[in-house]
Amino acid sequence: MLDVAYLVFLIALVWAVIRRRKPWIGRISGPGRHVLRLTAMVLAIAIGSLGCLVIAVQPPGQHGIYRWSGYAVGSTMVVGALLYAIGLGIWFDRPALALRLSGWTLMAAALLVPSTLTLALPVVAAIVVTLANIPSGREPQRSTPGTAPGGGQGSVTGIGGHFRV
Repeated sequence: MLDVAYLVFLIALVWAVIRRRKPWIGRISGPGRHVLRLTAMVLAIAIGSLGCLVIAVQPPGQHGIYRWSGYAVGSTMVVGALLYAIGLGIWFDRPALALRLSGWTLMAAALLVPSTLTLALPVVAAIVVTLANIPSGREPQRSTPGTAPGGGQGSVTGIGGHFRV
């Protein structure tokens, strides 16, 4: 069973490397991206919760390096899930990609350690689809020198609402 988990992870990793230049996530519409983000967030929360469970529940009689390795694996899962979730919250541009990639790497590294937790590795492999640079689509507006970007009309936003000047 562990071999299947490692195989699924390896296939997802190879797919992500091959599709690095042309990610399919750019072709998804707005509502589809929201569903993808929500699904990835739920899976990241599940991995983070599993990490908390690993930290909280240590078998009795476990001492020394075994206890500390449990703490290390659990905390790596929690930190990775947090970084990944923050990257999902930001979503656009390079900083978000860096957070998602580092969080995903930490979660994968913690689950690659051969144990019963390795069975959750396909969950981390499933969220590899969000590891693409997603441009924000916010392009700077061009204006001619001396005029406002809105065609000569300025606007002021205040406490009471939006006013045209």
